[in-house]
Amino acid sequence: MFSRLPLIALAVMVLLAILFLLHDSDEDAILSQLERLREQAAITEPESGIEQLARANSIADGFSESTVFDLSSAGYGTTTIPTRQELVRQIIAVRSRLSALEIDLQQTQVQVDGDTARVLAPGSGLGSLTGHQGEFLEIHSGLITLVREHGEWLITGATHLRDERQPEH
Repeated sequence: MFSRLPLIALAVMVLLAILFLLHDSDEDAILSQLERLREQAAITEPESGIEQLARANSIADGFSESTVFDLSSAGYGTTTIPTRQELVRQIIAVRSRLSALEIDLQQTQVQVDGDTARVLAPGSGLGSLTGHQGEFLEIHSGLITLVREHGEWLITGATHLRDERQPEH
């Protein structure tokens, strides 16, 4: 008589392998998306209005229709941007004030739970303001929340956790 135990064990191993691969692919997809957004956010040369609009639209594609930014720990409160069109407008407003911007993310940690994910993202921003001398350097850690919609990971919000240049309390 044929024993079903090896067949069941094989099925369980295949299922675990698939779950492991899916988990890794979700993390990889999220990290890939964050890298694409980081590259799109960079400003290396002056941009025309059309270029700003194209970049802003490309960046906004990585966000859900409504996005919540909690900057309370940085002293700015919580802001909800209700539509992608408003997000595009906000991105253009910020980009128009910058003459240069480079963003770096270090040691991001992705946690996927079904169709939601959280990314702990320490990072820095080096840039300069249009019409001002010198550069600024910002070093912060934040928590990015994402949801999977129609097979695509979209950012639903971000929470500022800490200014890394400040001593811990």
